[in-house]
Amino acid sequence: MKLVFVDIDGVMMPLNEESFKSFVFNPIAVAMLNCLTGETGAHIVVSSRRCMDMELDQVQQIFADNCVHGEVIGRISHPLIFSPGKLSIAEPKGLAILRWLEMGLKVVNPERFVILDDELIPEYKDHQVVVDPTIGFVSMKFYDQARAILGRRVLCSL
Repeated sequence: MKLVFVDIDGVMMPLNEESFKSFVFNPIAVAMLNCLTGETGAHIVVSSRRCMDMELDQVQQIFADNCVHGEVIGRISHPLIFSPGKLSIAEPKGLAILRWLEMGLKVVNPERFVILDDELIPEYKDHQVVVDPTIGFVSMKFYDQARAILGRRVLCSL
């Protein structure tokens, strides 16, 4: 199975003041993601901190409402890390993705995966496409990078 870890802010929606008020994805980013999942057969895992308190069915509905055709099979959580006398912060995204992959291996067993995010995740730089957050996942350059990481869909032949 192939996976696409998808962030929302900066990837499916360019970062601007309006993007934090709703979950309305950029239609070009949706078309690019639909092409990517359609061409590669990849499934979607949502890696957005905005969804960390949502149930999977709520996240699936957001993607369906935005006409995303790829199957959303999971979301990573970002538990808070508490330190005495310090502010609590969300677990780093790279660690959250690693935890999801380790737990998911029993069920999913990904052959390849790509991470679409607007922040560099150093531990996964060979599996990541760093998207320009001012435009989102709308560039053929980003699409081609993701497509190269995932490879083509393998179809059975008779």
